[in-house]
Amino acid sequence: MIQWKKPGTILALGMLASFFFFAHASEIIQKTDNEELIKLYTQGLDDRKDWDPTTSLKKIGNRDAEHIERALQLLTEGKVKTTYDFYRMAMLFQHGRTTENYRKANAFAWVAATMKPGDVDLMWLTAATWDRWLMSQGKPQQYGTQYSPVPGTNTYVLKDFDDSVISDSEREKCGIEKAADIQRSYKSGPIFEKEK
Repeated sequence: MIQWKKPGTILALGMLASFFFFAHASEIIQKTDNEELIKLYTQGLDDRKDWDPTTSLKKIGNRDAEHIERALQLLTEGKVKTTYDFYRMAMLFQHGRTTENYRKANAFAWVAATMKPGDVDLMWLTAATWDRWLMSQGKPQQYGTQYSPVPGTNTYVLKDFDDSVISDSEREKCGIEKAADIQRSYKSGPIFEKEK
């Protein structure tokens, strides 16, 4: 048994161990992200690289459903653990087609945002998943993140938007512009054109 002569030695060693852990925590977390979830997420993004709103949904819908099914299996197996595992889960479910998919996407996004407080990208995803979940129920979005294609064009417009629920300061925390700016764009018609 080791006997320490000075009480400060234990404290110093504890502080050193804590410093080492926190200094390298992001590396440790990053190294433990689920590789299969990374692959599923990347495939979903790759499927959307040459997005054509008139045909792409039909082409990628089945693959999205397969990704969601496998992601749920990984969750059930206890293999979804890190901030970015939950982020990827949220994105996979955000690409689903049902209200239940969007509800789960929002739950996963909130878990990720809670694990890394203050991360604007994670907060934006909580807002986007919330808006999509609301809209899937026929309700207007509240943050102003969801756009839809104008049939026959490469133009997208903001969908129904109720700016009375979420404050501008809350939107700002999520990296979203003020409601008045969103509404001004909404009333003026098409928001942006996707590059060909």
